[in-house]
Amino acid sequence: MGPGEHGEKTGIWIINVLTATPRQIRGNAEAAVPSPDGSLIGFRSSTGEPQIAVVDASGENVRPLVTGGLQENFGALRWSPDGKRLAFVVHRVGDPWVSIDTVDASSGKRAELTRQEHLRTFAWLPDGRILFTVATPQEASAGSLYLLDRRGNKRQLEIGAGLTVADMSATVDGKRLVVIRASEQSDVYATAMGRDGFAGEPRRVTLDDRDDRPSGWLPDGAAVLFESDRNGTWDVFRQRVHDNAAELLASGPDQQFGAEATPDRGAILYWSAADNADKMRLMSIPVNGGPATTVLEAPARAQFHCAPGGCVLAVPEKDSVSLSAINPRDGTTRPLRQLPVQVSPRDSLIWALARDAGQVGYVAGGIQVLDLRSGESWQLSESSLAGKPSGVEFAGPGELIVTANSSRENHVWLLNRSGARKIWISTRRVFSPILSPDGKQLLLGIATATSNAWLVEGF
Repeated sequence: MGPGEHGEKTGIWIINVLTATPRQIRGNAEAAVPSPDGSLIGFRSSTGEPQIAVVDASGENVRPLVTGGLQENFGALRWSPDGKRLAFVVHRVGDPWVSIDTVDASSGKRAELTRQEHLRTFAWLPDGRILFTVATPQEASAGSLYLLDRRGNKRQLEIGAGLTVADMSATVDGKRLVVIRASEQSDVYATAMGRDGFAGEPRRVTLDDRDDRPSGWLPDGAAVLFESDRNGTWDVFRQRVHDNAAELLASGPDQQFGAEATPDRGAILYWSAADNADKMRLMSIPVNGGPATTVLEAPARAQFHCAPGGCVLAVPEKDSVSLSAINPRDGTTRPLRQLPVQVSPRDSLIWALARDAGQVGYVAGGIQVLDLRSGESWQLSESSLAGKPSGVEFAGPGELIVTANSSRENHVWLLNRSGARKIWISTRRVFSPILSPDGKQLLLGIATATSNAWLVEGF
């Protein structure tokens, strides 16, 4: 459980069901699962490189079992019915085929149990059968449940459409299954900015029932840029803040996203990427319409931001992120700085570019601000934000807007070298703050989540 309040970390707790007294037995751990006899607890490390370990129920005798290989990341954990092996989901960068591997709790021997395309989570039944769910990136809000018998034969179970199976748990006899069916929809919201924060509650801009994510403003500050999967793939749209209708700007069989206006206000840049490709193209389309052209090609995890002072490309590397200035007309780049931050294969760098393109703010164990000219930097601890940062934006020189989410509530903060000040609280997840060119309006991504427990029988 966790994190929750200031300074809390994710950890393993044991709660006495008679006295309701909680006791932490391990810190910096997540996805804890007890063995069938209750003597061991398997868990993932929540810090450093991906690792799976076991610990006695007393919290003693920690033993690492598996350390992730290059470009591996671990998901759900489950024990084998006999309690001798620990099974875990393995994601590999750029590979849609996800495996369930096992490790012997005594010898540490690792083996692959099965490999399925777009697998998300699973349950291991007492009779050896495996239930697993899949959901493609294009249909993240829809999942399918499958049963894999001991011979490796697969069949789909009918549980209805439209919701993701986020987690599952079988009864001891394996005859009943409880699944958590979850749904989250994100939309673009806008609010006026006052002297001390929001001048009013954020107002919903996108009114469809698909996922919409803000990415930028048009130069006049009257219309917003966002990506949406309303047509089946991610496409780029623009919409006036006070209108209900959106205009399609860029679409196609690939994913189009991350649109922002160029400093000269004449064009819009955006990414075009095929699923699972290791490269993607930075495209340019005139603001007033016309054909799109390729500006440059970059690694699949690259990002860019544009401001009146210029455009900057960020490319994650092994132990850092390289920053380069981009000429949006011809695609030439010029090295700037290296950010001393390691971005995991399944994550993206959360960062922003100052209006003069002279500073970047980014998330790395808190909020960091780096001057691209002098190399000077300052930081604010993540514990000051009462949650995990999900977006950052420059509000002015030395001042940033930060969104942060926790299991209890979600916040928008205004921060500088002196500290952080809370300017809005929400029960819904908030992300991607984007300030308008005149600084008077703020875009936010706001996600509304629902989930319910369902009982499945007769499988």
